Amino acid sequence: TTWRNAAYNPSFKDKPYVGTMHNQVDELFNPGNYLENLLSISHRWLTTNFFFAVSNRKEAGVIEGNDGFGMQTFRLNLDHQFVKGIDLSFSGLHTTSMRNNIPGNPLFTLTFMPPDVDLRSPNSDGTPFILHADPQNNEANPLYQINNLTNYTKTKRTMGNVLVRYKPLDFFNLEANLSYDRRDVNSSAITPKGYKTLNPVGVSTGSRSFTNSGDQSINGSILASFDQNFGDLSARAKFSYQILDQSGRSEGESGQNFAVNVLQTLSLTTQNWSVSSSETRVKGESYFFITGLDYAGKYMVDAVLRNDGSSLFGPNQRRQWYYRVSGAYRIAQESWWPLADVVTDLKLRYSLGTAGALPGFSYQYETWSVSSGAISKGQLGNKDLRPEFSKEQEFGIEI
Repeated sequence: TTWRNAAYNPSFKDKPYVGTMHNQVDELFNPGNYLENLLSISHRWLTTNFFFAVSNRKEAGVIEGNDGFGMQTFRLNLDHQFVKGIDLSFSGLHTTSMRNNIPGNPLFTLTFMPPDVDLRSPNSDGTPFILHADPQNNEANPLYQINNLTNYTKTKRTMGNVLVRYKPLDFFNLEANLSYDRRDVNSSAITPKGYKTLNPVGVSTGSRSFTNSGDQSINGSILASFDQNFGDLSARAKFSYQILDQSGRSEGESGQNFAVNVLQTLSLTTQNWSVSSSETRVKGESYFFITGLDYAGKYMVDAVLRNDGSSLFGPNQRRQWYYRVSGAYRIAQESWWPLADVVTDLKLRYSLGTAGALPGFSYQYETWSVSSGAISKGQLGNKDLRPEFSKEQEFGIEI
């Protein structure tokens, strides 16, 4: 049974529904199939091995009228040893995907649908999926929204990495690494001309909005490492040089009121045109030196010195220094330790280090705003902008 609030309708509906009843959950949900195809080839020779794979994946989704998610993937991995001590590794990945987003909140609006209304019945003008299932509520039939609104996201991703290792000596190793990562995203939302609306009641003249965005990152590094024992003294050291180049872009456009109802291209909209765009680029460079000494497993020292340069810093503060130093003393390993039978290990340690966080992209720049042809100040520039800086000390006893 169903009922109406007596404060708005003095007549209570306290009798059973008349006619055919519908399971509205079954009307909304229509579980689809999951499909995945995979082809992979791998082989190994004495000095070379590779792996190649392509795949196709399709998830139909579980809601009537939604096409779900699809993805295609291409992958290649390669390892090769030119000569003893020189190795090359390569990995590459490219994916394309398409996601059909579900408009509105169908699981919420479904709870307002009375069981004596067929959600799949046509509207009075013959268009499929009735819009208004019950004149007493303000929620639209979720099937009407899903099957008449278009909302999708397309994504492309390309990633690659090359690593070369050179080890001329047992205690010396040299590595060079270059990585690439690019992502492009295209999103679109379309309300067709003639789309029925509840709030306010009427027919939409149509609208379309879409965004194109992309970001790209290139990282490179060279690492030299040294590891050697000199009697009771174990020494290790690393030197690294790194570069970073990141860029991003975004364009968005929207418009309303389609001139015709056959094509839904943005060029056919005649009202409320809007265009926006942004572009960013960040470059960075850093190098650091790490050393660690251990004598007889009792005396340990570790130190790091790092210099960072970034375009996010102000023009007068392009480079910043950071450091860390730490030491430990395992006093219980001394031959004169009087409590060897009771306390088998006792370490005293201390460390001092600094760290920092990068400022936001626009923090260093002077900004202005334009509204209705009038220019106004937004943010003062700061040529001396530095990164966040923190210092930490730590004392410890391990027993």
